[in-house]
Amino acid sequence: MNLTELKSSPDPAGRGYSPGHITGFFEIVESDNPIRSGSRGCGILLEKGAVTEVKESDETAVFINGIEVNAPTTRSVIKQLTKVPVCVSTRLDVPVGCGMGASAAGAVSTAYALNMALGLDLEDVCLLQAAHIAEIHNRSGLGDVLGISGGGSIVARTEPGAPGIGETRVISCKAFDVGIIVLGERPTRDVIDEPEMRRRICAAGRDAMKRLLTNPTPIGFMEASLGFAVGTELISSKARDIVETICVGGGHASVAMLGDAVFTVDAADVLSAFGDVLITKAYCGGVLLS
Repeated sequence: MNLTELKSSPDPAGRGYSPGHITGFFEIVESDNPIRSGSRGCGILLEKGAVTEVKESDETAVFINGIEVNAPTTRSVIKQLTKVPVCVSTRLDVPVGCGMGASAAGAVSTAYALNMALGLDLEDVCLLQAAHIAEIHNRSGLGDVLGISGGGSIVARTEPGAPGIGETRVISCKAFDVGIIVLGERPTRDVIDEPEMRRRICAAGRDAMKRLLTNPTPIGFMEASLGFAVGTELISSKARDIVETICVGGGHASVAMLGDAVFTVDAADVLSAFGDVLITKAYCGGVLLS
């Protein structure tokens, strides 16, 4: 099920879907205007993501996987789009804080569910911009929402900003298996707010984009992503061991940004030797901006 199908399907509660998103590399680009802040970079969209249901309520509450949480990014989306108290229930099929775009998926699916439940009649670009702004304000992500809006399974973010402002280039439209092994969490804020790490990220991100654009293919993306992970040192020793094992065997792997998780597009079977593996299809349903 994709965003367009959920928009048009009858559902009195109001439901929204968003794919997950793994960023392989990025360059931080900030502006005083949050709609123009974000990142250049590239990532893979994941079929596993978020499904959100919204109902009017006596007071606003947010539940993720059945547990009531504060969820500041989701609450920011609600505040931008309505003053009506709502109950928001999100099912996340990807782990939080591990580089799979969980906060962006939650924000996008919430925006679409609100639009349906409350009959807001807002265009896609307005909903996606609200999700992007919520991510920027809460330092929970930079470019995931723009990547989600890109219309392919691997999408490069060639210019920063919210959907409708930033620019994307589709690297692949194919659906393929993505294997992921989660080793730990890495909060986005802790990384992007550290000055020396920001400098390294921006330098390595620019180099990775140049490398990708000389070979704009899935394998080119994986190679650019691994170069970024090693160059920034945003790869743990355990992740490095797993990636090296895959590469020695002729496969391609890198690390999800930002998180301690290894992903591969052609060697998921090798990952099982290191722990539990999450398998999902690359998502290419796309988002149409009205």
